[in-house]
Amino acid sequence: AAAAGVVEAQIGLARFYLAGRGVAADPARAAALLGQAAARGDAESAEDLAGLLLSGHGVGRNDAQAVALLKAAADGGRATAALRLSNILSKGEIVPRDEEAAAKFLAKAAALGLPEAQARIGAEKSSQGTAAARDYSRALETLIPAAERGDAEAQFQLGILFAEGQGVAPDPVVARQWLERAAAQGLQSAQFGLATLYLEGRGGARDPNRAAELLTKAGEAGHVAAMFNLAQQYRRGDGVTANSLEAARWYERAAEKGNVPAQYALGLMRYRGRGIDKDFALAAHWFRRAAEQGDAQAQYNLAVMLSRGDGGTTNQAEAYVLADRAARRGFEPAVAAREAIVQRFKEDERGVFVEIAEQYEKAAAGDTAAQTALARAYETGDPYEKDISLAADWYRRAAERGHAEAQFRLGNLYLAGDGVARDTLEAAMWLALAARAKYPGAEALLRRAMRAVDESKRPEIESRVNAWKPKT
Repeated sequence: AAAAGVVEAQIGLARFYLAGRGVAADPARAAALLGQAAARGDAESAEDLAGLLLSGHGVGRNDAQAVALLKAAADGGRATAALRLSNILSKGEIVPRDEEAAAKFLAKAAALGLPEAQARIGAEKSSQGTAAARDYSRALETLIPAAERGDAEAQFQLGILFAEGQGVAPDPVVARQWLERAAAQGLQSAQFGLATLYLEGRGGARDPNRAAELLTKAGEAGHVAAMFNLAQQYRRGDGVTANSLEAARWYERAAEKGNVPAQYALGLMRYRGRGIDKDFALAAHWFRRAAEQGDAQAQYNLAVMLSRGDGGTTNQAEAYVLADRAARRGFEPAVAAREAIVQRFKEDERGVFVEIAEQYEKAAAGDTAAQTALARAYETGDPYEKDISLAADWYRRAAERGHAEAQFRLGNLYLAGDGVARDTLEAAMWLALAARAKYPGAEALLRRAMRAVDESKRPEIESRVNAWKPKT
């Protein structure tokens, strides 16, 4: 959670520097922050940084780096990045034209649920993946003979052509026929496409029972969108007996594969406790997974949870970043939530967010002084909400790198059993290291800790201290 909070803080601070909100506008600084978040695997940051590098706004234009970042963002589940990369590869203006790669990323954007990509996809290629499929008449010449010979992929492509009216007059009846043939051969994409026609009642009577059968087959074989749609059917009782537990099972399978709507839906089920056990920790987990992929509703819900302390964890700083991110995506309720979170700060602390975000950034980069300061703030509840377990986590990071104050304070927490399970051996080791560094008060507290340690265990402490080396 702390690492995720660091990324959120970096992104939020980057937004401030881009907009000049509360600080002087500084696109170069924003780019640096987005780069750090992207390096931690945040796909949205990678996409945003790519946009800056392509425009050259406040930073040197770097097309090659931008393309690499868009690829990373697309691989991280950003549909808009996949579509933008497809356009770049298709045009061949800033990188060599690569129609096959362009088609691949267009298909990825469509698979991730981007309507614009889905509308454009049609029959993008033949079974060999050549650019000829963009010419629909030539595609048909290739696909029809292959489909009639029993090629499942060709049958599927024909089904999509007729379903969407790409290069031929729309004919969902014919589309069903081709998709049935491909689905019968076990092609997951055809099973999913055919199920969609049955659910929508296109090309014949609506048949949610048949749709559920097809989605089950595709889902069991690993088709993520099928897992999600099947979960929806179980939740609504559409074509199957309504079953919240079964819905949750399928949502979770899709969510584990990175499906954002499933992550959000599962988070909502866990938060509300409808049909399954209420579990705020799991709700926050799944909202966070979806939020990290840019889902505004998940960002908003997680912000509300952190702000209210649902599940016992309160973090106004991270709540603000999440609400701000959702608000900037146009999710209206997040605007009011963001302002409400600001109001929770004292009047003279309204500008504290920038400082908080900068501290998170330094701490995440390994600055032991910042890590210790952050831990101290969580331990004392000033200016953050008090969270001793989170304080212990940050103290440990700094202590492991040799920060004497962090070692002293972590030893004290272990001795008191505050925020961590009481462990006199662990306490004595950290206090001995702090004492070795001559940190004030460490010797006295070490003597107290040693009195609580069984005499037979004391040599172990000395051995651990002598063998200890700071992490680099």
